[in-house]
Amino acid sequence: MEPPAFDRTALHSKAAASFEELALALLDRFEPRPRQERAEPFTTRHTMETIHAISSPPVAAYVDFANKLTGWWYYRDGTDYALTGDNYRALRELVERIRRKSPFTNGFSDHFLEEAVTTWCAAKHKCEDAGPFVAFLLDHCAEAWSTHDFLLPLVGVEVEHDFTLGAVRVRTIPPELFERAAAEARARRPDDPDAGKSADALGETAANLAAVAVRVTGEPRFADSQAREIADDIAGVLRFMSPGAISSTVPSLVQPWGIKTVPQTLVMKLDGERLAGYSRQWLHGGLAMWKLGAPEIERLTATNFASLAIFFDGTALNDYAAHVRPAFFAFARAIGQFEPVDRLVGAITALECLLLRDQNEPLQQMVGERLAFLTASGREDRQRTVADYKAAYGLRSRAVHHLRGMDNEQVADRLFRHAFLAFVRAIEGLSVLTTHVQFLDGLDRIKFGGRYRDNDDDRPATEPAGRP
Repeated sequence: MEPPAFDRTALHSKAAASFEELALALLDRFEPRPRQERAEPFTTRHTMETIHAISSPPVAAYVDFANKLTGWWYYRDGTDYALTGDNYRALRELVERIRRKSPFTNGFSDHFLEEAVTTWCAAKHKCEDAGPFVAFLLDHCAEAWSTHDFLLPLVGVEVEHDFTLGAVRVRTIPPELFERAAAEARARRPDDPDAGKSADALGETAANLAAVAVRVTGEPRFADSQAREIADDIAGVLRFMSPGAISSTVPSLVQPWGIKTVPQTLVMKLDGERLAGYSRQWLHGGLAMWKLGAPEIERLTATNFASLAIFFDGTALNDYAAHVRPAFFAFARAIGQFEPVDRLVGAITALECLLLRDQNEPLQQMVGERLAFLTASGREDRQRTVADYKAAYGLRSRAVHHLRGMDNEQVADRLFRHAFLAFVRAIEGLSVLTTHVQFLDGLDRIKFGGRYRDNDDDRPATEPAGRP
Protein backbone atom coordinates (compact mmCIF):
# COMPACT_ATOMS: atom_id res chain seq x y z
CA MET A 1 0.00 0.00 0.00
CA GLU A 2 1.34 3.40 -1.01
CA PRO A 3 2.07 5.72 1.93
CA PRO A 4 -0.10 8.85 2.12
CA ALA A 5 1.20 11.97 0.42
CA PHE A 6 1.55 15.28 2.23
CA ASP A 7 -1.66 17.12 1.40
CA ARG A 8 -0.90 20.83 1.70
CA THR A 9 -4.45 21.67 0.53
CA ALA A 10 -5.93 20.14 3.72
CA LEU A 11 -5.20 23.26 5.81
CA HIS A 12 -8.37 25.27 6.43
CA SER A 13 -8.18 28.97 5.58
CA LYS A 14 -9.29 30.07 9.06
CA ALA A 15 -6.61 27.95 10.71
CA ALA A 16 -4.02 29.35 8.29
CA ALA A 17 -5.00 32.92 9.18
CA SER A 18 -4.73 32.13 12.90
CA PHE A 19 -1.28 30.58 12.45
CA GLU A 20 -0.12 33.62 10.49
CA GLU A 21 -1.25 35.99 13.24
CA LEU A 22 0.39 34.01 16.04
CA ALA A 23 3.66 33.65 14.13
CA LEU A 24 3.85 37.41 13.49
CA ALA A 25 3.25 38.04 17.21
CA LEU A 26 6.26 35.84 18.03
CA LEU A 27 8.63 38.20 16.20
CA ASP A 28 8.56 40.69 19.08
CA ARG A 29 9.23 38.01 21.71
CA PHE A 30 12.86 37.27 20.78
CA GLU A 31 15.14 39.04 23.25
CA PRO A 32 18.86 39.83 22.92
CA ARG A 33 21.02 38.03 25.43
CA PRO A 34 24.74 37.42 26.02
CA ARG A 35 26.32 34.42 24.35
CA GLN A 36 25.97 31.47 26.76
CA GLU A 37 28.56 28.76 26.58
CA ARG A 38 27.62 25.16 27.29
CA ALA A 39 27.28 24.87 31.06
CA GLU A 40 28.97 22.23 33.12
CA PRO A 41 26.73 20.48 35.68
CA PHE A 42 27.41 20.52 39.40
CA THR A 43 29.82 23.44 39.47
CA THR A 44 28.72 23.61 43.10
CA ARG A 45 26.57 21.37 45.26
CA HIS A 46 23.95 24.13 45.56
CA THR A 47 22.95 24.86 41.97
CA MET A 48 22.92 23.03 38.68
CA GLU A 49 22.79 24.87 35.39
CA THR A 50 20.77 22.74 32.99
CA ILE A 51 20.60 24.89 29.87
CA HIS A 52 22.93 24.27 26.97
CA ALA A 53 22.60 24.71 23.23
CA ILE A 54 22.23 22.22 20.39
CA SER A 55 23.12 23.80 17.07
CA SER A 56 20.72 23.35 14.16
CA PRO A 57 21.66 26.17 11.73
CA PRO A 58 20.38 28.75 11.07
CA VAL A 59 18.78 28.41 14.52
CA ALA A 60 19.69 26.51 17.68
CA ALA A 61 17.74 24.91 20.51
CA TYR A 62 18.16 25.28 24.24
CA VAL A 63 17.68 21.92 25.93
CA ASP A 64 18.18 20.67 29.46
CA PHE A 65 20.28 17.68 30.40
CA ALA A 66 17.27 15.41 29.86
CA ASN A 67 17.25 16.70 26.25
CA LYS A 68 13.95 18.52 26.83
CA LEU A 69 13.46 21.65 24.74
CA THR A 70 13.45 24.83 26.82
CA GLY A 71 13.85 27.53 24.16
CA TRP A 72 15.34 28.62 20.83
CA TRP A 73 17.78 31.26 19.62
CA TYR A 74 19.45 32.60 16.49
CA TYR A 75 22.48 34.83 15.82
CA ARG A 76 22.37 38.22 14.08
CA ASP A 77 24.95 41.03 13.89
CA GLY A 78 27.01 39.76 16.81
CA THR A 79 24.04 39.17 19.13
CA ASP A 80 22.04 36.12 20.16
CA TYR A 81 18.26 36.56 20.10
CA ALA A 82 16.56 34.07 22.40
CA LEU A 83 13.05 32.79 22.95
CA THR A 84 12.79 31.38 26.49
CA GLY A 85 10.43 31.34 29.49
CA ASP A 86 6.98 32.80 28.80
CA ASN A 87 8.06 33.74 25.28
CA TYR A 88 8.92 30.11 24.54
CA ARG A 89 5.53 29.04 25.92
CA ALA A 90 3.93 31.26 23.25
CA LEU A 91 5.83 29.26 20.64
CA ARG A 92 4.62 26.03 22.27
CA GLU A 93 1.02 27.27 22.07
CA LEU A 94 1.40 27.91 18.35
CA VAL A 95 2.94 24.48 17.75
CA GLU A 96 0.17 22.76 19.73
CA ARG A 97 -2.43 24.50 17.58
CA ILE A 98 -0.60 23.51 14.41
CA ARG A 99 -0.47 19.86 15.47
CA ARG A 100 -4.27 19.78 15.90
CA LYS A 101 -4.94 20.74 12.28
CA SER A 102 -4.52 18.79 9.05
CA PRO A 103 -2.10 18.18 7.40
CA PHE A 104 0.12 18.47 10.49
CA THR A 105 -1.67 16.00 12.79
CA ASN A 106 0.71 13.15 12.01
CA GLY A 107 4.25 12.85 10.75
CA PHE A 108 5.94 15.80 12.48
CA SER A 109 7.74 16.02 15.81
CA ASP A 110 7.49 19.00 18.17
CA HIS A 111 11.19 19.67 17.59
CA PHE A 112 10.69 19.85 13.82
CA LEU A 113 7.72 22.25 14.02
CA GLU A 114 9.39 24.47 16.62
CA GLU A 115 12.52 24.61 14.48
CA ALA A 116 10.44 25.56 11.43
CA VAL A 117 8.71 28.42 13.28
CA THR A 118 12.01 29.69 14.70
CA THR A 119 13.73 29.49 11.30
CA TRP A 120 10.98 31.64 9.77
CA CYS A 121 11.21 34.18 12.60
CA ALA A 122 15.00 34.35 12.23
CA ALA A 123 14.68 34.95 8.48
CA LYS A 124 12.15 37.74 9.04
CA HIS A 125 14.42 39.38 11.63
CA LYS A 126 17.35 39.20 9.22
CA CYS A 127 15.19 40.83 6.52
CA GLU A 128 15.42 37.76 4.34
CA ASP A 129 12.61 36.94 1.92
CA ALA A 130 10.89 34.23 3.96
CA GLY A 131 7.40 34.93 2.59
CA PRO A 132 4.19 34.37 4.59
CA PHE A 133 4.56 31.98 7.53
CA VAL A 134 1.97 29.43 6.42
CA ALA A 135 3.48 29.11 2.94
CA PHE A 136 6.93 28.68 4.50
CA LEU A 137 5.62 26.04 6.92
CA LEU A 138 3.85 24.06 4.19
CA ASP A 139 6.95 24.15 1.97
CA HIS A 140 9.19 23.11 4.88
CA CYS A 141 6.91 20.19 5.79
CA ALA A 142 6.45 19.02 2.20
CA GLU A 143 10.22 19.00 1.67
CA ALA A 144 10.82 16.88 4.79
CA TRP A 145 7.92 14.47 4.17
CA SER A 146 9.22 11.05 3.06
CA THR A 147 8.96 7.33 3.71
CA HIS A 148 11.50 5.58 5.95
CA ASP A 149 12.16 1.86 6.37
CA PHE A 150 13.54 0.67 9.71
CA LEU A 151 14.82 -2.57 11.21
CA LEU A 152 14.98 -2.56 15.03
CA PRO A 153 16.61 -5.58 16.73
CA LEU A 154 14.95 -7.31 19.68
CA VAL A 155 16.66 -9.16 22.50
CA GLY A 156 15.25 -11.98 24.61
CA VAL A 157 13.48 -13.78 21.77
CA GLU A 158 14.31 -15.92 18.74
CA VAL A 159 11.77 -16.53 15.96
CA GLU A 160 11.85 -19.56 13.70
CA HIS A 161 10.32 -17.66 10.78
CA ASP A 162 8.91 -14.24 9.90
CA PHE A 163 5.38 -13.16 10.78
CA THR A 164 3.33 -9.96 10.66
CA LEU A 165 1.18 -7.93 13.03
CA GLY A 166 -0.83 -5.46 10.98
CA ALA A 167 1.61 -3.39 8.92
CA VAL A 168 4.62 -4.47 11.01
CA ARG A 169 6.80 -7.50 10.35
CA VAL A 170 8.88 -9.48 12.84
CA ARG A 171 11.82 -11.08 11.06
CA THR A 172 15.33 -12.41 11.55
CA ILE A 173 18.15 -10.03 10.59
CA PRO A 174 20.18 -11.67 7.77
CA PRO A 175 24.00 -11.62 8.12
CA GLU A 176 24.17 -10.67 4.44
CA LEU A 177 22.87 -7.21 5.34
CA PHE A 178 26.12 -6.36 7.13
CA GLU A 179 28.37 -8.30 4.77
CA ARG A 180 27.02 -6.27 1.84
CA ALA A 181 27.47 -2.99 3.72
CA ALA A 182 31.06 -3.87 4.63
CA ALA A 183 31.88 -4.85 1.03
CA GLU A 184 30.42 -1.57 -0.28
CA ALA A 185 32.48 0.43 2.23
CA ARG A 186 35.69 -1.35 1.18
CA ALA A 187 34.88 -0.76 -2.48
CA ARG A 188 34.43 2.96 -1.86
CA ARG A 189 37.65 3.27 0.17
CA PRO A 190 40.04 0.55 -1.06
CA ASP A 191 43.08 2.19 0.56
CA ASP A 192 41.48 2.50 4.01
CA PRO A 193 42.35 -0.51 6.23
CA ASP A 194 39.43 0.32 8.55
CA ALA A 195 36.83 0.42 5.78
CA GLY A 196 33.90 -1.87 6.52
CA LYS A 197 34.95 -2.62 10.10
CA SER A 198 32.00 -0.80 11.65
CA ALA A 199 29.56 -2.83 9.53
CA ASP A 200 31.37 -6.04 10.48
CA ALA A 201 31.20 -5.12 14.17
CA LEU A 202 27.49 -4.32 13.90
CA GLY A 203 26.94 -7.65 12.21
CA GLU A 204 28.62 -9.49 15.06
CA THR A 205 26.15 -7.84 17.43
CA ALA A 206 22.89 -7.88 15.47
CA ALA A 207 23.04 -10.60 12.81
CA ASN A 208 20.43 -13.35 13.27
CA LEU A 209 18.58 -11.44 15.98
CA ALA A 210 14.82 -11.08 15.75
CA ALA A 211 13.87 -7.58 14.61
CA VAL A 212 10.89 -5.34 13.96
CA ALA A 213 10.65 -4.20 10.35
CA VAL A 214 8.46 -1.12 10.02
CA ARG A 215 7.80 1.63 7.47
CA VAL A 216 7.00 5.14 8.73
CA THR A 217 6.02 8.20 6.72
CA GLY A 218 6.88 11.68 7.99
CA GLU A 219 9.88 13.87 8.70
CA PRO A 220 13.06 12.02 9.82
CA ARG A 221 12.98 12.86 13.55
CA PHE A 222 9.31 11.85 13.85
CA ALA A 223 9.87 8.68 11.81
CA ASP A 224 12.78 7.59 14.00
CA SER A 225 10.80 8.16 17.21
CA GLN A 226 7.70 6.45 15.82
CA ALA A 227 9.72 3.40 14.76
CA ARG A 228 11.14 3.07 18.28
CA GLU A 229 7.66 3.29 19.81
CA ILE A 230 6.32 0.62 17.46
CA ALA A 231 9.24 -1.69 18.26
CA ASP A 232 8.60 -1.18 21.97
CA ASP A 233 4.92 -2.08 21.49
CA ILE A 234 5.77 -5.18 19.45
CA ALA A 235 8.15 -6.25 22.23
CA GLY A 236 5.25 -5.76 24.66
CA VAL A 237 3.05 -8.06 22.59
CA LEU A 238 5.76 -10.73 22.59
CA ARG A 239 6.23 -10.41 26.36
CA PHE A 240 2.49 -10.94 26.75
CA MET A 241 2.72 -14.12 24.66
CA SER A 242 5.79 -15.41 26.54
CA PRO A 243 5.75 -17.78 29.54
CA GLY A 244 6.78 -14.86 31.77
CA ALA A 245 3.32 -13.30 31.39
CA ILE A 246 1.81 -15.43 34.17
CA SER A 247 4.66 -15.27 36.67
CA SER A 248 4.99 -12.71 39.45
CA THR A 249 8.74 -13.32 39.79
CA VAL A 250 10.14 -14.35 36.37
CA PRO A 251 10.30 -11.40 33.97
CA SER A 252 10.21 -11.73 30.21
CA LEU A 253 13.29 -9.95 28.87
CA VAL A 254 11.95 -9.32 25.35
CA GLN A 255 12.94 -5.71 24.64
CA PRO A 256 14.14 -3.55 21.77
CA TRP A 257 17.90 -3.99 21.65
CA GLY A 258 19.69 -1.73 24.12
CA ILE A 259 16.64 -0.43 26.01
CA LYS A 260 17.15 -2.69 29.01
CA THR A 261 19.94 -5.03 29.99
CA VAL A 262 20.01 -7.69 32.63
CA PRO A 263 22.24 -6.32 35.44
CA GLN A 264 25.15 -8.31 36.75
CA THR A 265 27.47 -7.98 39.70
CA LEU A 266 31.22 -8.17 39.15
CA VAL A 267 33.30 -9.44 42.09
CA MET A 268 37.10 -9.33 41.73
CA LYS A 269 39.25 -11.28 44.14
CA LEU A 270 42.69 -9.88 45.00
CA ASP A 271 45.92 -11.43 46.25
CA GLY A 272 47.75 -8.33 47.39
CA GLU A 273 47.78 -6.17 44.24
CA ARG A 274 47.38 -9.17 41.94
CA LEU A 275 44.05 -10.14 40.38
CA ALA A 276 43.50 -13.65 41.63
CA GLY A 277 40.11 -14.23 40.02
CA TYR A 278 36.67 -12.79 39.41
CA SER A 279 33.06 -13.86 39.07
CA ARG A 280 29.87 -12.45 37.57
CA GLN A 281 26.36 -13.15 38.80
CA TRP A 282 22.97 -12.21 37.42
CA LEU A 283 21.09 -9.97 39.81
CA HIS A 284 17.73 -11.18 38.50
CA GLY A 285 16.47 -14.35 36.94
CA GLY A 286 14.39 -14.18 33.80
CA LEU A 287 13.62 -15.71 30.44
CA ALA A 288 17.08 -15.00 29.02
CA MET A 289 16.03 -16.26 25.58
CA TRP A 290 12.55 -17.27 24.52
CA LYS A 291 12.46 -19.41 21.39
CA LEU A 292 9.27 -18.80 19.45
CA GLY A 293 8.94 -21.84 17.22
CA ALA A 294 6.96 -22.29 14.03
CA PRO A 295 3.99 -24.19 15.59
CA GLU A 296 3.49 -21.51 18.21
CA ILE A 297 3.81 -18.73 15.64
CA GLU A 298 1.12 -20.40 13.53
CA ARG A 299 -1.19 -20.75 16.54
CA LEU A 300 -0.70 -17.18 17.69
CA THR A 301 -1.02 -15.79 14.17
CA ALA A 302 -4.47 -17.38 13.92
CA THR A 303 -5.60 -16.14 17.36
CA ASN A 304 -4.05 -13.43 19.53
CA PHE A 305 -1.71 -11.93 16.92
CA ALA A 306 -4.65 -11.59 14.56
CA SER A 307 -6.68 -9.73 17.19
CA LEU A 308 -3.80 -7.47 18.27
CA ALA A 309 -3.01 -6.54 14.66
CA ILE A 310 -5.59 -3.76 15.01
CA PHE A 311 -3.02 -1.81 17.05
CA PHE A 312 -0.50 -1.92 14.18
CA ASP A 313 -2.49 -1.67 10.94
CA GLY A 314 -2.77 2.12 10.91
CA THR A 315 -6.56 2.28 11.19
CA ALA A 316 -8.37 4.48 13.69
CA LEU A 317 -9.36 2.67 16.89
CA ASN A 318 -12.94 2.59 18.13
CA ASP A 319 -13.76 3.51 21.74
CA TYR A 320 -13.33 -0.02 23.05
CA ALA A 321 -9.96 -0.62 21.38
CA ALA A 322 -8.77 2.83 22.50
CA HIS A 323 -9.48 1.81 26.13
CA VAL A 324 -7.95 -1.65 25.83
CA ARG A 325 -4.74 -0.45 24.21
CA PRO A 326 -3.18 1.53 27.12
CA ALA A 327 -4.30 -1.08 29.65
CA PHE A 328 -2.83 -3.92 27.59
CA PHE A 329 0.54 -2.25 27.10
CA ALA A 330 0.66 -1.28 30.78
CA PHE A 331 0.36 -4.98 31.63
CA ALA A 332 2.98 -5.79 28.98
CA ARG A 333 5.36 -3.32 30.65
CA ALA A 334 4.73 -4.96 34.02
CA ILE A 335 5.69 -8.34 32.54
CA GLY A 336 9.11 -6.92 31.69
CA GLN A 337 9.87 -5.49 35.14
CA PHE A 338 12.64 -7.15 37.16
CA GLU A 339 11.32 -6.37 40.64
CA PRO A 340 8.30 -8.46 41.73
CA VAL A 341 6.77 -5.43 43.49
CA ASP A 342 6.99 -3.37 40.29
CA ARG A 343 5.39 -6.23 38.36
CA LEU A 344 2.49 -6.47 40.82
CA VAL A 345 1.88 -2.72 40.94
CA GLY A 346 1.95 -2.53 37.15
CA ALA A 347 -0.44 -5.46 36.73
CA ILE A 348 -3.01 -4.01 39.15
CA THR A 349 -2.77 -0.58 37.52
CA ALA A 350 -3.41 -2.19 34.13
CA LEU A 351 -6.47 -4.03 35.48
CA GLU A 352 -7.85 -0.80 36.92
CA CYS A 353 -7.44 0.87 33.54
CA LEU A 354 -9.27 -2.01 31.83
CA LEU A 355 -12.09 -2.61 34.30
CA LEU A 356 -13.08 0.78 35.75
CA ARG A 357 -15.50 3.25 34.21
CA ASP A 358 -13.97 6.23 35.99
CA GLN A 359 -12.18 7.22 39.19
CA ASN A 360 -15.43 7.49 41.14
CA GLU A 361 -15.97 3.73 41.27
CA PRO A 362 -14.70 1.78 44.33
CA LEU A 363 -11.44 0.19 43.22
CA GLN A 364 -11.28 -3.13 45.05
CA GLN A 365 -14.95 -3.98 44.74
CA MET A 366 -15.54 -3.14 41.07
CA VAL A 367 -12.20 -4.38 39.72
CA GLY A 368 -12.34 -7.58 41.75
CA GLU A 369 -15.94 -8.40 40.80
CA ARG A 370 -15.51 -7.59 37.11
CA LEU A 371 -12.29 -9.58 37.02
CA ALA A 372 -14.17 -12.55 38.48
CA PHE A 373 -17.04 -12.37 36.03
CA LEU A 374 -14.67 -11.82 33.11
CA THR A 375 -12.38 -14.78 33.82
CA ALA A 376 -14.24 -17.37 35.93
CA SER A 377 -17.50 -19.29 35.89
CA GLY A 378 -19.32 -20.70 38.87
CA ARG A 379 -19.83 -19.16 42.27
CA GLU A 380 -16.81 -20.67 44.02
CA ASP A 381 -14.34 -19.80 41.26
CA ARG A 382 -15.57 -16.24 41.20
CA GLN A 383 -15.38 -15.90 44.96
CA ARG A 384 -11.79 -17.15 44.88
CA THR A 385 -10.93 -14.65 42.15
CA VAL A 386 -12.37 -11.76 44.17
CA ALA A 387 -10.46 -12.93 47.26
CA ASP A 388 -7.24 -13.27 45.25
CA TYR A 389 -7.60 -9.74 43.90
CA LYS A 390 -8.24 -8.26 47.34
CA ALA A 391 -5.23 -10.11 48.77
CA ALA A 392 -3.02 -8.93 45.89
CA TYR A 393 -4.29 -5.37 46.33
CA GLY A 394 -3.27 -5.61 49.98
CA LEU A 395 0.25 -6.60 48.88
CA ARG A 396 0.28 -3.67 46.49
CA SER A 397 -0.84 -1.22 49.21
CA ARG A 398 1.82 -2.41 51.64
CA ALA A 399 4.46 -2.07 48.95
CA VAL A 400 3.40 1.41 47.83
CA HIS A 401 2.47 2.99 51.16
CA HIS A 402 4.74 1.15 53.58
CA LEU A 403 7.67 0.16 51.30
CA ARG A 404 7.17 -3.51 52.07
CA GLY A 405 8.60 -6.14 49.76
CA MET A 406 6.78 -9.07 48.19
CA ASP A 407 5.95 -11.39 51.08
CA ASN A 408 3.39 -13.67 49.39
CA GLU A 409 4.43 -14.94 45.97
CA GLN A 410 1.49 -17.35 45.77
CA VAL A 411 -1.03 -14.51 45.93
CA ALA A 412 0.93 -12.52 43.34
CA ASP A 413 1.16 -15.54 41.01
CA ARG A 414 -2.61 -16.07 41.19
CA LEU A 415 -3.18 -12.38 40.44
CA PHE A 416 -0.94 -12.58 37.36
CA ARG A 417 -2.85 -15.58 36.04
CA HIS A 418 -6.17 -13.76 36.52
CA ALA A 419 -4.78 -10.62 34.87
CA PHE A 420 -3.38 -12.53 31.91
CA LEU A 421 -6.69 -14.27 31.29
CA ALA A 422 -8.56 -10.95 31.65
CA PHE A 423 -6.50 -9.44 28.85
CA VAL A 424 -6.94 -12.53 26.69
CA ARG A 425 -10.71 -12.07 27.08
CA ALA A 426 -10.42 -8.33 26.40
CA ILE A 427 -8.39 -9.00 23.25
CA GLU A 428 -11.01 -11.46 22.01
CA GLY A 429 -13.54 -8.65 22.27
CA LEU A 430 -11.63 -6.37 19.89
CA SER A 431 -13.34 -7.92 16.88
CA VAL A 432 -16.91 -7.45 18.16
CA LEU A 433 -17.12 -4.71 20.80
CA THR A 434 -17.28 -1.03 19.93
CA THR A 435 -17.35 0.84 23.26
CA HIS A 436 -15.77 0.42 26.67
CA VAL A 437 -19.16 1.02 28.31
CA GLN A 438 -20.59 -1.87 26.30
CA PHE A 439 -17.81 -4.12 27.62
CA LEU A 440 -18.36 -3.13 31.28
CA ASP A 441 -22.15 -3.25 31.00
CA GLY A 442 -21.86 -6.81 29.75
CA LEU A 443 -19.78 -7.81 32.79
CA ASP A 444 -22.15 -6.10 35.21
CA ARG A 445 -25.12 -7.80 33.55
CA ILE A 446 -23.68 -11.24 34.34
CA LYS A 447 -23.68 -10.40 38.06
CA PHE A 448 -27.47 -10.21 37.97
CA GLY A 449 -27.98 -13.45 36.09
CA GLY A 450 -28.05 -12.06 32.55
CA ARG A 451 -26.03 -13.03 29.50
CA TYR A 452 -22.90 -11.15 28.56
CA ARG A 453 -24.72 -9.65 25.56
CA ASP A 454 -28.47 -9.25 25.07
CA ASN A 455 -28.26 -10.14 21.39
CA ASP A 456 -27.10 -13.75 20.97
CA ASP A 457 -25.99 -12.98 17.41
CA ASP A 458 -23.66 -10.23 18.60
CA ARG A 459 -21.36 -11.87 21.16
CA PRO A 460 -17.63 -12.36 21.49
CA ALA A 461 -16.43 -15.62 19.99
CA THR A 462 -15.54 -16.80 23.50
CA GLU A 463 -17.93 -15.97 26.31
CA PRO A 464 -16.02 -13.84 28.85
CA ALA A 465 -17.85 -15.72 31.58
CA GLY A 466 -16.79 -19.10 30.20
CA ARG A 467 -14.30 -21.37 31.89
CA PRO A 468 -10.79 -20.91 30.40
